[in-house]
Amino acid sequence: MMVVPNVNFSQIAACNTAEELRALLIDDSMMDILQMVGYRGVPSKETLKSVPEITRSIVITGIARTLATIDQISTGLASIGALDYIRSHKNAMQPLFTSEGAKHFQPTPDVFLDGLNVEYSAEGSNRKNAEIDVYKHFCDFVQDQGMEEGGFVKLYKFITGSDSFTPLGLERVITVRFIHWCVSDCKCRPTASTCDPSINLPVHYSNMSSFEEAMTSAMKEGFGLGLI
Repeated sequence: MMVVPNVNFSQIAACNTAEELRALLIDDSMMDILQMVGYRGVPSKETLKSVPEITRSIVITGIARTLATIDQISTGLASIGALDYIRSHKNAMQPLFTSEGAKHFQPTPDVFLDGLNVEYSAEGSNRKNAEIDVYKHFCDFVQDQGMEEGGFVKLYKFITGSDSFTPLGLERVITVRFIHWCVSDCKCRPTASTCDPSINLPVHYSNMSSFEEAMTSAMKEGFGLGLI
């Protein structure tokens, strides 16, 4: 199945003259896209009247492989009376159905931490004291990741398998569990279950530096079936 790269349609729509349009169409990257969509025109002879037809061809090719899914979604929305509302309020509903709109639902460290369910051992036990210490390291790590561009999204994906919230927020609470059965000088790393979803934190990290090293290593090397 042919896949069309993302295209900045605003570039085409922003062309004010035929000369601007022609210059854009003969650009190498745009020529590749036109070839993929089966364009049969002559870029050097196009006018502004061609813009709707060109963009329509690109859009149709880009969504062709998802038409069956879109049709099922439309049928489902129509069955509950939502489709007409969406069509009549496109601007309001757009963030719920587009990649650009999904940016409004990116996870943040504060929202993430507020939604955690931490499973501590019994109050007053030595185990709980160790769990509190390592959980503090984890919270600091989460906040540090939020300061790095794309850092927290990687952490969130490591734990949940998703790089964004749904418009309704988290579907389930993320559970934090602690591992106590490590041998002396163990170098094991935190693990995650995206189906649960949960994260398991060994408690043998003596300081923030060692925890950060282990957590970073887990995020970089832990992706893949059977690895997290």
